[in-house]
Amino acid sequence: MKPIVTVVGLGPGDPALLTRRAEETLLQAETLIMRTARHPAYRWLKDQAVACETPDALYDEAEDFETLDRRAAQVVARRAQDGGLVYAVPGDGVTGDGTVDALRAAGVALRVEPGVSDASAALARCACETGEASAGLFTVPASLLGEAAFSERAPLLVTQLDDAAQASQVKLLLAARYADEAPAVYIGEAGAQVIPLYALDRRGDINHRSCVYLPPRGAECGRYSWDDLMDIMDKLRQPGGCPWDREQNHMSLRRYLLEECYETLDAIERGDMEALCSELGDILMQVAFHSRVAAERGDFDARDVTDGICRKMLRRHPHVFGQGSASTPGAVSEVWDAIKRKEKGQRSFTETLEDVPGAFTALMQAEKIQSRAARAGFDWPDASGPLEKVGEEIAELRGALSALPRDQAHVEEELGDLLFAVVNTARHIGVSPELALRKACRKFTRRFAYIEDRAAASGREITSLTLDEMENYWIEYKKRDYSESNQT
Repeated sequence: MKPIVTVVGLGPGDPALLTRRAEETLLQAETLIMRTARHPAYRWLKDQAVACETPDALYDEAEDFETLDRRAAQVVARRAQDGGLVYAVPGDGVTGDGTVDALRAAGVALRVEPGVSDASAALARCACETGEASAGLFTVPASLLGEAAFSERAPLLVTQLDDAAQASQVKLLLAARYADEAPAVYIGEAGAQVIPLYALDRRGDINHRSCVYLPPRGAECGRYSWDDLMDIMDKLRQPGGCPWDREQNHMSLRRYLLEECYETLDAIERGDMEALCSELGDILMQVAFHSRVAAERGDFDARDVTDGICRKMLRRHPHVFGQGSASTPGAVSEVWDAIKRKEKGQRSFTETLEDVPGAFTALMQAEKIQSRAARAGFDWPDASGPLEKVGEEIAELRGALSALPRDQAHVEEELGDLLFAVVNTARHIGVSPELALRKACRKFTRRFAYIEDRAAASGREITSLTLDEMENYWIEYKKRDYSESNQT
């Protein structure tokens, strides 16, 4: 016969809160194992002359709580072979105890005598002493907080802080969603006390019965979420909202999305992290804006957007989330491209070239087309090939320019071929032509500004300088620019 373990919920601490069924089961147990002797019920059982074992010795041996729970469950499962085993755990015996979950996962038959939960007791104390509400409460043990999907809009209760180290981990996880000064209610042996979140792990009385309650997050907590952004966007688009926002559509918003992308790129290139954070927020606002417009049309909504990108990332990383393998960046790219072609139903490499977005700049289009052709094997073995091609295209452009009468369409074609060859060279030497040209534009602007400054220093307008004078200033600044770049 398969052994059965009777799980008894010991409640939040005070033995007086034990249910009558739980008390009878504990006192009549043939073999009793208690999750930890740190629970007050352990001393009460000793006073009742009830023999009780604990796996507390495993605490010092296990490197993490998951290992501890698994090993403690193994001890209980082995002892259960003798029959008549009662396993007493803090709380209600149903939720929040990792060893009970481990026993259930191992296929051990369980019968539960539930007790008062840590959450119920903590919340009752919190409500009585601070007046906090519990509507929509989300409860989670501290050890599972990192995996929990909770909303800051609902009250949150984190139970079983256990010790200062666990409380510190909880604080770090919550700090990503709440401000450091967010009001939190610490619930310990001495009662409930409102503290700033940053002080959570500074308590000297933290134990496995300690809890922390956070009220629904409001503006005073200083951190908004994606849901808040969508609420703001909804308000702007509703009747009585912003007249400008209400009249926008996908087409009218195109320029702003492009501008925000370029401003983000500029912040990255300048190494300005404060600006980057702001610009990424602007891009996120554009995502929210387009999602809201689409939702109004019945096309899709913001949840479809996040669901879609999550599914795409899971599909295209089988070496991380599946059974695939890819040990190098090159192998990852091959896997990604193969999955992408399959998703889009592309049966030929030509279709992948035709799929390059027309909204890309010409430099970006050329780079993408060349890269996709290279995957079919149509590519130079090294940079010497495209570099030589650049020389050929320069000669052909000169020939087109010297022809009389000049064929402007032919000149444009040859110039395009030259630019295409330059992009190919950049790709082979690992340089983004788009970024290289942007850098060249900024360098030109700096040097031009130097020429104008030198003209002004001599009391002249830049337009009064001769070309030779401009060239001399240009070379002068170029030498200084080169010297400074070598020093860095």
